[in-house]
Amino acid sequence: MPSIWNGFDTNPHTLPDACVVCAGGVGGNFLRLPCKHGGPESYPLHVECMIRSLVPVERGTPQQAPRCPVCRGGIDTETLTEVADYIRQDKLVTFPSEDGIAISQPLCQTPEQKASFLSLITTAHEAIHGGELEPSDQETSPAYYDHLSQIAEELINSINNSIEEHNYTLEEIDQKMLEIQDLDAHLLERSGRIALLDHVGWAIAGGDFGEIYDRLVSLRTQLERSREQLTEEREQKQREAEEQDHAHHFA
Repeated sequence: MPSIWNGFDTNPHTLPDACVVCAGGVGGNFLRLPCKHGGPESYPLHVECMIRSLVPVERGTPQQAPRCPVCRGGIDTETLTEVADYIRQDKLVTFPSEDGIAISQPLCQTPEQKASFLSLITTAHEAIHGGELEPSDQETSPAYYDHLSQIAEELINSINNSIEEHNYTLEEIDQKMLEIQDLDAHLLERSGRIALLDHVGWAIAGGDFGEIYDRLVSLRTQLERSREQLTEEREQKQREAEEQDHAHHFA
């Protein structure tokens, strides 16, 4: 489940209250940490404020693993790779203006700021693992990404065909939603890893991680569309079922 959420989508009069680092309230994207702090219900934390809290250590001193600014609980690599993916995509962040109209702007204003943020995340990732960030044998294999792409494309095609034919039951839709969630979470973790590996200059045989990253992001976009289609299909079937129950009861 993604941990990054947009504060502009919440009720500005209730949640979130204010970022625990900068004391800024509504607007921007916030990050829910593994300890649950940072969510809209408990000590909201801007993504960029969390990144800036990852102060690089001095050379020659032990690296300090990243911690929650509220409880000092640990931050896992899954959270860091999700943030790395978020930085890599140059997504627009939404803020409210004084007249209530949304204002959108990229999180990183310059390539230098983007590189600086990715460097901080990379350092934190290495502190957790205790060594230099490097790809596994699996991650340097083009066949591995071909396999991931095939799995995603098969799921997407299966969903599209079944929705077109309207042959899903409500139970089958729920199962497909779970499959999308699991696959999307896996692709998110992979793309976050690739964002860091690409940043530090690793490459694979016959290409680079940038190209593979773009392919995985495209697949995740298609999965999101399939999720939306399934949601619409489920709502339609739910309405039809309720209408049938109502007609039967009336009869």
